[in-house]
This record gives sequence, structure tokens and C-alpha cells, in this order.
Amino acid sequence: MLPTNWGGILDTMLTKEAGWKAPPGSRSRPMVIAHRGGSHLAPENTLAAFRKAVEVGADAIELDVRLTRDRRVAVFHDRRVDRTTSGSGTVGSLTMEELRSLDAGSWYGREYAGECVPSLEDVFEAVPEEFPVYVEMKARGPNGFSLAKAVVDVVRRYRRWDSTMVASFNPWGTLWVRAWEKRIVRGYIWARRHPLPLRARWFGPLVDAQWLAPDRDTFSASLLCRSHSRGKRVAALDTDVGRDMTSLKEMGLDGVVTDDPVELARGR
Repeated sequence: MLPTNWGGILDTMLTKEAGWKAPPGSRSRPMVIAHRGGSHLAPENTLAAFRKAVEVGADAIELDVRLTRDRRVAVFHDRRVDRTTSGSGTVGSLTMEELRSLDAGSWYGREYAGECVPSLEDVFEAVPEEFPVYVEMKARGPNGFSLAKAVVDVVRRYRRWDSTMVASFNPWGTLWVRAWEKRIVRGYIWARRHPLPLRARWFGPLVDAQWLAPDRDTFSASLLCRSHSRGKRVAALDTDVGRDMTSLKEMGLDGVVTDDPVELARGR
């Protein structure tokens, strides 16, 4: 059975600066965002990882979502399940219940044997409404339509307007989120390896994202300055910006995404 609460642990972590809507550059320190729940702490994208991330002091959790065969929103990173579960095949070829039956923890450590693949609903049931969740949609091309619609439906059902940010490398998926539900905070992700229209953010005006998330060697101080001047917040990877919280505070970065939030959380 999935836990419905974590004994109030999360409630004690909330601060007045929590959430995705603080003005750009206004935070006294960047949000520490645990990538895939802090994948160096526990098996990625599982409730165990999210719990660990909060226990060590993360301000938000990041997770990936894909659409299952029965149109459910599964919390999973890879297109195939082979790397991190006891199964094989693609997420899209399995139902949510079939995914739940897989062991998603033993690959990381025997103490996590039996950890299951959660749905986005499972995460929202487990995490208090106010705690920030960064949802990255994994879909290419037209598949972004169906996934975006399913994600919007879940966020609406739980009414997590202030604490949920939905982002994607696929600007079309995020565009659909904007079209269907403007109350959901949106993020735009890009990487240097992407085709010019994506990495140059030509679709930015259509998406109108409140957060920008430069990925893999695409962050710069000038990007941060320009983004803030345009009213955009920026969340960068710790591999690009480092782990010195003092310098990150001085920089005015809004959020830092990390696989291991322990050091950054301690640096506050």
C-alpha cells in the first residue's frame, strides 16, 4: 500500500519562499530542487527518493512523467523500463497496474526491493498540497498532446495550482498546457545538443513559460540577467552552476537542480 502521508515531515520543511511564484531574483537563496527525487539518495522517481530528498532538506522535488498504455501518468524517466525495474519494454506499452507490479528499487539496493513505479496521483496523494513539485513531461512531437492533457487533468483534480510547475523539452506539450490551463506554472527546458529552434527558444513566446531551465552547459550569468529582466525565473543544474550556496545566493539564481541535495541544503 502507498503511504498517504509522511508523518508531517514535509510540513516542517515549508518556508514563506516555497513555491514557484516568487518574483524573479527575489529569493534569499535558490530553491534546492531534488532531481528525480535526489537520485543519489534512493532509486530515482520513487516515493522513497522523494521522501529522502525532503528529509535532507530539499525545497522541491523534480520528477519525470510518461503516458502509459491506458493513458495514466506514470512517474518514470526512460522510454523503456529495463534500466531501473525488473521488467522490459516501453512505458507506453504497459498499463499503470503492470508498471506497479515491477520492482523499481532492487537495481539501486536490496533495501529498496519492492519499491514500485508511482503515478502522478500517487505523488500528489503523498506530498502535501503546498510542497513544490516540478513535473517534467517526457514526450516527442505529437505525443506531447496526450501527455499534456493527462497531466493537466491530474493537476486540476488535485487543484495544485501554486505548488506544481510543468515543464518539457517539447515546447508543443507545454504550449498545450498553457492552452488548457493557464493557472499551471510552465517551464521551458533546452540543451545545447538540440536543433537550433529548440535551443534558441524560438517557441518561447508561444509557451510563455514563467521558468527557464537551461540544461547541460547552457547556463550563463548573462542568460540569468536577461531572463530576470524579462520576468523569467531560472533553475539551473548544479553541474553548470556549482554547489557553493554563497555564490548562488549572490548570483540571484532562483533554483538549482541536483541529484544530491544534501550539500546544497546544508549550505543554506
